[in-house]
Amino acid sequence: MYFQDIKPVSANSMYNAFRGSVCKSSKYKAFEKEISALLSCRIPAIRHFESLFTRKENSLSCRVIIEIPRSDFYTKDGFIPKKRNDIDNFNKTLIDSVFKSFKILDDSYILELISIKRLSKDGVYNARIRLEIGTLD
Repeated sequence: MYFQDIKPVSANSMYNAFRGSVCKSSKYKAFEKEISALLSCRIPAIRHFESLFTRKENSLSCRVIIEIPRSDFYTKDGFIPKKRNDIDNFNKTLIDSVFKSFKILDDSYILELISIKRLSKDGVYNARIRLEIGTLD
């Protein structure tokens, strides 16, 4: 699945605490809605993928590629910022949002996760996620 010109929300901004309770942030809700809209045309392919999966026999392998514009990838001094765009912060929100379109599967079946962060060639945020079915043994 390829999502062009979409910036995943950081896991640090998924939730807000308010008066002793925790709820999804408006930023994260908007991101989930955007991913859902982009995946709505792929529902038949998602259902087919799920039909190939057997819970007792299979696992999932997931490959995530986040492409970041040069202006956000490096600081003004040419360094990679230490606290911005952590690779693992994008994985959680993207994977959780994608799995909202699945009825049977969820991200607990992912036993292998490969995550790549690289410069965007077109100057915008892009995200790719690839799921493969594997065996449990």
